[in-house]
Amino acid sequence: MQMVFETEFYTLYHDADRAILLQQWRGGCPSEVFRATHTKSLRYFEESGCRHVVSDIRLAPPLPPADARWAAEEILGSYQQAGLECLRVVRPLAAQTRQIADNLGCYGMSVVVYDSLDEALDSIK
Repeated sequence: MQMVFETEFYTLYHDADRAILLQQWRGGCPSEVFRATHTKSLRYFEESGCRHVVSDIRLAPPLPPADARWAAEEILGSYQQAGLECLRVVRPLAAQTRQIADNLGCYGMSVVVYDSLDEALDSIK
Protein backbone atom coordinates (compact mmCIF):
# COMPACT_ATOMS: atom_id res chain seq x y z
CA MET A 1 0.00 0.00 0.00
CA GLN A 2 1.16 3.48 -0.82
CA MET A 3 0.59 6.36 1.59
CA VAL A 4 -1.41 9.14 -0.06
CA PHE A 5 -1.40 11.70 2.75
CA GLU A 6 -0.93 11.85 6.47
CA THR A 7 -1.71 14.15 9.37
CA GLU A 8 -1.17 13.75 13.10
CA PHE A 9 -4.57 12.04 13.44
CA TYR A 10 -5.14 10.36 10.05
CA THR A 11 -3.38 8.43 7.29
CA LEU A 12 -4.80 7.55 3.88
CA TYR A 13 -3.35 4.61 1.93
CA HIS A 14 -4.08 3.36 -1.58
CA ASP A 15 -3.60 -0.18 -2.85
CA ALA A 16 -3.86 0.29 -6.62
CA ASP A 17 -3.62 -3.43 -7.38
CA ARG A 18 -6.71 -4.22 -5.30
CA ALA A 19 -8.45 -0.81 -5.76
CA ILE A 20 -8.58 -0.29 -1.97
CA LEU A 21 -8.57 2.99 -0.09
CA LEU A 22 -7.58 2.52 3.56
CA GLN A 23 -8.32 5.23 6.11
CA GLN A 24 -6.66 5.01 9.52
CA TRP A 25 -7.87 7.39 12.21
CA ARG A 26 -5.58 7.79 15.23
CA GLY A 27 -7.09 10.62 17.19
CA GLY A 28 -9.53 13.45 17.41
CA CYS A 29 -9.44 16.77 15.61
CA PRO A 30 -11.59 19.88 15.25
CA SER A 31 -14.86 19.45 13.35
CA GLU A 32 -13.77 21.50 10.33
CA VAL A 33 -10.57 19.44 10.00
CA PHE A 34 -12.51 16.16 10.37
CA ARG A 35 -14.91 17.19 7.61
CA ALA A 36 -12.17 18.51 5.31
CA THR A 37 -10.23 15.25 5.73
CA HIS A 38 -13.26 13.16 4.81
CA THR A 39 -13.96 15.38 1.81
CA LYS A 40 -10.37 15.09 0.60
CA SER A 41 -10.48 11.30 0.98
CA LEU A 42 -13.76 11.14 -0.95
CA ARG A 43 -12.25 13.16 -3.80
CA TYR A 44 -9.26 10.81 -3.90
CA PHE A 45 -11.63 7.83 -4.02
CA GLU A 46 -13.47 9.35 -6.98
CA GLU A 47 -10.29 10.25 -8.87
CA SER A 48 -8.28 7.08 -8.21
CA GLY A 49 -10.75 4.50 -9.45
CA CYS A 50 -10.91 2.70 -6.11
CA ARG A 51 -13.77 0.28 -5.57
CA HIS A 52 -13.29 -0.50 -1.86
CA VAL A 53 -12.92 1.56 1.32
CA VAL A 54 -11.70 0.22 4.65
CA SER A 55 -12.00 2.64 7.55
CA ASP A 56 -9.84 1.67 10.51
CA ILE A 57 -11.31 3.58 13.43
CA ARG A 58 -9.96 1.40 16.24
CA LEU A 59 -8.18 4.35 17.86
CA ALA A 60 -10.73 7.03 16.97
CA PRO A 61 -12.24 8.89 19.90
CA PRO A 62 -16.00 9.40 20.15
CA LEU A 63 -17.33 11.94 17.64
CA PRO A 64 -19.54 14.86 18.52
CA PRO A 65 -23.11 13.97 17.45
CA ALA A 66 -23.15 16.60 14.67
CA ASP A 67 -19.98 15.16 13.09
CA ALA A 68 -21.23 11.58 13.38
CA ARG A 69 -24.49 12.55 11.70
CA TRP A 70 -22.66 14.52 8.97
CA ALA A 71 -20.31 11.61 8.21
CA ALA A 72 -23.16 9.10 8.07
CA GLU A 73 -25.52 11.22 6.00
CA GLU A 74 -23.22 13.27 3.77
CA ILE A 75 -20.06 11.23 3.33
CA LEU A 76 -21.64 7.77 3.14
CA GLY A 77 -24.15 9.05 0.59
CA SER A 78 -21.38 10.65 -1.46
CA TYR A 79 -19.31 7.45 -1.44
CA GLN A 80 -22.39 5.52 -2.52
CA GLN A 81 -23.00 7.94 -5.40
CA ALA A 82 -19.33 7.51 -6.38
CA GLY A 83 -19.83 3.75 -6.71
CA LEU A 84 -18.90 2.33 -3.30
CA GLU A 85 -21.11 -0.66 -2.56
CA CYS A 86 -19.81 -1.67 0.88
CA LEU A 87 -17.94 0.23 3.57
CA ARG A 88 -15.69 -1.98 5.66
CA VAL A 89 -15.08 -0.66 9.17
CA VAL A 90 -12.63 -1.94 11.76
CA ARG A 91 -14.45 -1.97 15.09
CA PRO A 92 -13.31 0.86 17.35
CA LEU A 93 -12.14 0.38 20.92
CA ALA A 94 -14.19 3.25 22.40
CA ALA A 95 -17.70 2.04 23.30
CA GLN A 96 -19.46 5.20 22.04
CA THR A 97 -17.60 5.08 18.73
CA ARG A 98 -18.31 1.34 18.46
CA GLN A 99 -22.05 2.03 18.75
CA ILE A 100 -21.86 4.58 15.91
CA ALA A 101 -19.96 2.11 13.70
CA ASP A 102 -22.50 -0.62 14.38
CA ASN A 103 -25.35 1.71 13.32
CA LEU A 104 -23.86 3.04 10.07
CA GLY A 105 -25.79 0.50 8.03
CA CYS A 106 -29.01 2.34 8.89
CA TYR A 107 -28.04 5.01 6.36
CA GLY A 108 -28.71 2.97 3.23
CA MET A 109 -25.27 1.58 2.46
CA SER A 110 -23.93 -1.87 3.15
CA VAL A 111 -21.55 -1.58 6.11
CA VAL A 112 -19.60 -4.54 7.47
CA VAL A 113 -17.80 -4.17 10.80
CA TYR A 114 -14.69 -6.30 11.41
CA ASP A 115 -12.70 -6.98 14.55
CA SER A 116 -9.30 -6.49 12.88
CA LEU A 117 -7.71 -4.68 9.96
CA ASP A 118 -6.37 -7.95 8.55
CA GLU A 119 -9.86 -9.44 8.57
CA ALA A 120 -11.29 -6.39 6.74
CA LEU A 121 -8.53 -6.42 4.09
CA ASP A 122 -8.75 -10.20 3.63
CA SER A 123 -12.47 -9.90 2.88
CA ILE A 124 -11.64 -8.07 -0.37
CA LYS A 125 -10.88 -10.51 -3.16
